[in-house]
Amino acid sequence: MNALPRYNYPQPPDPTRRKMVRRRPRRNPHQAVILENGFKLGVNCLLSVIALSALVKLVPYNLAQQAKLKEIRVEVSEVEGRVDRLQADLNRQFDPQQAMSVMQEESIRVDPRQRQIVWITPTDSLAQTAQEANATYGRSAQTNPAFYPPAVLPAVP
Repeated sequence: MNALPRYNYPQPPDPTRRKMVRRRPRRNPHQAVILENGFKLGVNCLLSVIALSALVKLVPYNLAQQAKLKEIRVEVSEVEGRVDRLQADLNRQFDPQQAMSVMQEESIRVDPRQRQIVWITPTDSLAQTAQEANATYGRSAQTNPAFYPPAVLPAVP
């Protein structure tokens, strides 16, 4: 008695017998390539349409941004000019050689060594007084019509 069953090896295939493989007849051998290329073309067309619609929306926005940028550049150039003037004025304010002239401009005080000149328009009475003064000093009004003697001018406070 054998405890193990006997193993039967399979028989080798018969070389004279061929396996029959049934093939489905294909209608179009390039159908897979055509479908793949068609799919690629469709996706690319869809992406192109999306890109063009995005560009159509972005062009007006870009033009508006360029206009704003131009306005800002004009304002910056104006402010730069103002900053340059203020910087020059600040340098002038702290210049020790121009301290006296800056003080005179900023206050109502005048250097006592300076004389203030006040221009007045001649009136008829002043013109007559000037003619009399010219006659007194021997000058004619034709040679020097703008001559007014110091006595005619009002005193400066």
